Amino acid sequence: LLQFNNEEVDGEVLRIRGIEKAYKVSFVKSSTPVVLSGGSLWERPNISDVSKSPIAYQLGIVWHEQYISEKSALQFYGNSDIAKVYNSGKINRFLGTNFWVAQLVKSQKLTPSPVLKEEIVELRMYHYLNETYAPFMTLFSNYIKSEQSFLEFSE
Repeated sequence: LLQFNNEEVDGEVLRIRGIEKAYKVSFVKSSTPVVLSGGSLWERPNISDVSKSPIAYQLGIVWHEQYISEKSALQFYGNSDIAKVYNSGKINRFLGTNFWVAQLVKSQKLTPSPVLKEEIVELRMYHYLNETYAPFMTLFSNYIKSEQSFLEFSE
C-alpha cells in the first residue's frame, strides 16, 4: 500500500475493495474479481479440545483482526510464518483463505491437512493499477470475464 501510494510500484494484485479508501493516488480496478475465496478458521484434525488453543492470524489483514478481537490469538507477519508454526505443531488453529490453504494442502506444504471449522468471510480480490494503465486494465478485465475457468481455479 505504501509503495503504491508513493508510486514506487504501478499496481497491486489480490486486494479487496476496502483498500480503495487508503489509496492516495488515482487508480483503476479490474471490473471482475481476480480471485474469489472464502476466509476461514482452520483447525488441526483430531485434537480433543482445540477451542482453548490460540488462533494464529496475519497482522494487517482486516478480517483477521476483526475476527480475533477478544479471542486468544498469536499474530504473525505473513502466511508463510503461520504455515511453518502449524507444520511444527506449535499452533492448532489459524485464519486463512480457502484458496491459500487448498494450494498448500495440494502441494503437501501444510500437514496434517487442516479442517475448515468456520467460514468467516467471502473475499473478492481485485487487481489495482495506477490510472495511467487504464487501457491495459480494460483488456485485462475483458480477459477475466471471458475466462470462466480462471475464476473456477480460484474457488
